[in-house]
Amino acid sequence: LKVAYVLEGSIQSDQRNVRISAQLIRVSDGFHVWSKTYDRAFDEFLRVQSEVGDNIAQMTLAELLADIRRQHPELFDEFRGINPKAVRYYLDSEEQYDLYLRGEGGDVRHSMRLMEMAARVDPQFIAAQEQLAWNYTYRVDPSLTIEEASAGAHRAIERSLAVNPDSPDALFFLAQIFIQLDLDYASAEDTIKRGLELMPNGRWWPVFLANIAFREGRDDEAMRLLRMAYTFDFTSEKAVFLSLYAWNLLNTGENERALAVSDEILPLVDGGEPRTEALLIRTSALIALQRMDEARSVIDEAWLLGGTHKPEAFAAAYVALGETEKAETILSRARMAPRNRGFFAAGYVALGKYDKFFDTVRAGILDHD
Repeated sequence: LKVAYVLEGSIQSDQRNVRISAQLIRVSDGFHVWSKTYDRAFDEFLRVQSEVGDNIAQMTLAELLADIRRQHPELFDEFRGINPKAVRYYLDSEEQYDLYLRGEGGDVRHSMRLMEMAARVDPQFIAAQEQLAWNYTYRVDPSLTIEEASAGAHRAIERSLAVNPDSPDALFFLAQIFIQLDLDYASAEDTIKRGLELMPNGRWWPVFLANIAFREGRDDEAMRLLRMAYTFDFTSEKAVFLSLYAWNLLNTGENERALAVSDEILPLVDGGEPRTEALLIRTSALIALQRMDEARSVIDEAWLLGGTHKPEAFAAAYVALGETEKAETILSRARMAPRNRGFFAAGYVALGKYDKFFDTVRAGILDHD
């Protein structure tokens, strides 16, 4: 057939369980680019067919692209003319981060170091500079102070803009720096306005504007922007957007809608942090709707998947489900860091530990968390 890749699969079943296996194979050398086994209950088989099929399609697309980029970097505009050593560091960095997200190992700090090396080997490597800025903005290395993170992010984006002053992608990352690190919403809005002129159909611009609106207390406007963004095609980033959208639906009391959106997310994410987050969204929505038995079943799956990775995210839900002692143990053992204080704060409120709550919020405010 003259194809470069083949997707193979098999199904085994008994009276209780179904096991679906899939593997993506590179034809030129028979290398298994990706493989996964899905174990599901037999009585859910009709639903499972759709869910697993959607996930295999999503994962295959991502793994196919990653392998083609590694095998044939010369086919991609962002790699043309770039030092091959820098490209290898960049691809190794992305691989580490993807493994981390899927719960299959991976080291995010190592991923950031690899991206730093890619940017250092070839300062003209725009994609590396922009991804490095993202690492600083979301403080992948939690040991960085807010000042260090902001300075590093701005340096990386300035290098990118020096190569291409009209890069919508660079403006995309610059807007996030202003919002997340600098709390400079006026500069963020100016950056987004310029980005809209260069890329009017950019999917994330209204999401950034919604983020600013929420921070300034304009909740109705923020939700209007998110509902508009919901109509866009986020392709490979769909699960990321839907998770953000669902959390905000929960925060504004639209629990039934948040539950429905969690149904859209789950087929797209079969493991790691993305699925854990989707299950926690579902748990929170079910608790808000007083469907406690269903919530217990969902949180059990979530805990098995991600309880050791981000336990603090479970504390408030466990209090609501009557497992106060477990919530207290979680918060006493978990490590507080930038970008996870909100989970600690929610847990402390649920437990009625208001002094710890206010201390956590105060530290978060000072750290732009």
